[in-house]
Amino acid sequence: MTITDRLDVLRPDGSTWNLCEGHDHECRTVAQVLDCLVRENLASIPPADLYGLQVEPLRIVLPGVEPFVAVFHGPSEDFPSGRTLNETGLPLCWRAVAEAAGAPAADAAESIGCPSCQHPPPAQPPAPAWEQDGHFQVGDMVQIPPADPFPAKVVWVEGDRVGIVTNPANGAQANASREQLRHVTGCAPCTADAAAQDGAEEERESAYWEQWPAEHRELHDAVMEDMQLTAGSVPNLSVCGHPSNHTRYKFGPNTPVREWMRTEFDGHMVASESPSLALGRIWDPIDWLRIEREHGDDGLTITVPWENTTWPTVRSAYALAREAGLDVVLDVDLEMDPLDDGTVGVEAIPCWMVVKGVVPDEVEEQINTILGRTPESYPHSRVLRPSYPDRPGIDYSAPYQHDTNDQTMWFWAR
Repeated sequence: MTITDRLDVLRPDGSTWNLCEGHDHECRTVAQVLDCLVRENLASIPPADLYGLQVEPLRIVLPGVEPFVAVFHGPSEDFPSGRTLNETGLPLCWRAVAEAAGAPAADAAESIGCPSCQHPPPAQPPAPAWEQDGHFQVGDMVQIPPADPFPAKVVWVEGDRVGIVTNPANGAQANASREQLRHVTGCAPCTADAAAQDGAEEERESAYWEQWPAEHRELHDAVMEDMQLTAGSVPNLSVCGHPSNHTRYKFGPNTPVREWMRTEFDGHMVASESPSLALGRIWDPIDWLRIEREHGDDGLTITVPWENTTWPTVRSAYALAREAGLDVVLDVDLEMDPLDDGTVGVEAIPCWMVVKGVVPDEVEEQINTILGRTPESYPHSRVLRPSYPDRPGIDYSAPYQHDTNDQTMWFWAR
């Protein structure tokens, strides 16, 4: 069998054998051709346990290499995939053949699996510093990049899990894997990787915001710069717009919104967590049914953009809770909606509904039926996790029970 300079494989009768057809090679190299030659020849030999050991010698002519004979031995108990020997009975190393024919050693090692050679596996690069044992110690200050503004303190380490205090004020803890964490300072590998992740995130974010027209982004920037804190509010008291944080905003005097929006929303808006042209988030017990009834045709749209439910469905469940006299609120994001007359309207997006206090079983069942879902534990940021030191696990396979906050939440945002 002859392999030409163009890597065509010619049978003894002169016909061409397209060895690599269907193998989806990115490029056709001598190493790939030899690998296909070995595999195809071995695959054509029946196993020894059926027909006895089968041996097929093959003379090969290859540019740059003296003609040689490869002896293909079929599959056997000791060599389930078969093997190849030279004329003297020694293992034939196809990687050495490929290198003699001009293939780079790396290409030969990557492309060819020698059935008769015990090649050691390629050396693996060492694990990153942050994945190595002992890298994180109790007391270290860490972050979870990209762009993590809240350093956390390591309080325990067990295997590849690390316990961290996320809120020193209340001692709230979480656990993370080592591969998630990077040191804040004092560790060159960690700080360099965190900086690289931050840079990549900035590029992704820049590309993300391009989905909105430049004039809309500029208008949103102007509206947000004009926002004002209401009396008694403290800026940046909490990242999450929880109603207990007492930080509220109102539209500034230069923002061209409908007057009713000032009346209904001023003093109720907190900072939105939505990566969009959001004006704010409302988690106060305001009457969304009345607001829609009175202003639904005046710059207000209420919608639920997820496929798992609709605003009419949420409206029905919300109305039922109100009719039952429950202390119910909707968590609503206010998206900026530029109107044709040059003013700013809102697209209100309810994300979830929460009831504070006891929900009668029959009312809860009716709401479950309407929404097609059961309540979820509060807060929704908790995740299923096993138990670790000082961090008991949570079994969400158990029936739902009201937690110590005595709040029941139905969540549909995805």
